[in-house]
Amino acid sequence: MACVAILLRLFLTKSQKHTDLASLTHPEKQVRKTLGNRQWSLPEPQSYRMICSTDSPKFRPFRYGDYKVTMGIRFIPEVQWFQLYRSYPAYIRLRQLRHKNKGRECCDIVPHPKQRNILAALEVARSISAYLNARYPDLFRIELCHGAKDAGNFGENVRAIQQQIDPSSYNPMAVAGELVPDDLALLLPDDDAVPDDRGAVQYRLIAGSICTAGFWRLRDKLNSTLQEIHTSGKVPQFAERLRDPLDRFFTKMEAGSGRLSERNNYFFQVVRKEDSMNKVYQLRDVDSTLGPVDLSTPIQRPQDLVMRTERQTLRKLPKSGAVLFTIHTHMVPIEVMAKEPGIPGRLAYAMRNWPEDVAWYKAASLYREGVLPFLDKAHQDQIRSGIVATQEAEEERSKKSYPF
Repeated sequence: MACVAILLRLFLTKSQKHTDLASLTHPEKQVRKTLGNRQWSLPEPQSYRMICSTDSPKFRPFRYGDYKVTMGIRFIPEVQWFQLYRSYPAYIRLRQLRHKNKGRECCDIVPHPKQRNILAALEVARSISAYLNARYPDLFRIELCHGAKDAGNFGENVRAIQQQIDPSSYNPMAVAGELVPDDLALLLPDDDAVPDDRGAVQYRLIAGSICTAGFWRLRDKLNSTLQEIHTSGKVPQFAERLRDPLDRFFTKMEAGSGRLSERNNYFFQVVRKEDSMNKVYQLRDVDSTLGPVDLSTPIQRPQDLVMRTERQTLRKLPKSGAVLFTIHTHMVPIEVMAKEPGIPGRLAYAMRNWPEDVAWYKAASLYREGVLPFLDKAHQDQIRSGIVATQEAEEERSKKSYPF
């Protein structure tokens, strides 16, 4: 009931702000969107009460077996694009605060002489508006363009947006970034881009609302190509294992295919008990080069470590051809995870079997030796108590539940 009260209070007491995108009025019935002979299905409506009673899913994207560096893409129904949980109001307030205090440091659009990039950002805001209005009509209402009967194929008829928490600016990327808990990164090829000798076209980061990233800042990556982003970030085995598959994937991606691309990622973050929520959600502050913790001192206590797990999606938009990359970060303390059946054993196995470059990338030297004894003991306790069976049985069972 507390979450319901918070949402209702925000909805009833905030003065409603309109942008030049869209005021959200729910269509009388669910509409199937079409693009040529392809269809885009909007989700079934859900009550805000479902948001208030739903915890974040337990994404646990590590497994027994050899660690393999791959893109890890899965295809899911497009109606699962964005998912809201009881943490939604806290995420939105955090994103609004970051936009207000940091401005273009965390939310920006690369200028373009023909306004190409801002129009792509506008398409993002409209598409997200139409989706949220269909899935959560209690919380979002859209106002359509004059004469329009519905939101359009991909939200192009959305003129303004209203939500229970006001947008803090009229920048379409900021509006989109304050509608959902996800970080948003928008990519497009250059106007004069041509396929290289591999048939791939390089995409460039042309806009973003990045408020909860753990290890990078928008200002450092904006206007960079995909290759530049990954090489500057020293992503393990990028040139050998990821560059070509990633380029092919972006080049062949289609808009309106009926499928959404999804993947999961995970890191670990050192957190001291005195750290605020604002620090926990960002290892590197947008104004500094080091995070809120001493990165030179390895931790000794498991309570000083949380896992940052990311649910990421990729979707190509039909009008601009831009690809929207979304990152929804979930935080969970290691102490909490260790109580979940099978998780401490699987995590300890994964940590011990990271290749050297992956261990470096995940900053394992800061925490691995401090938490492995704790995870091993938790695993043995689960075996003794019958929560999990033998090691072999648990390895087989975990194959069926990965990555959740």
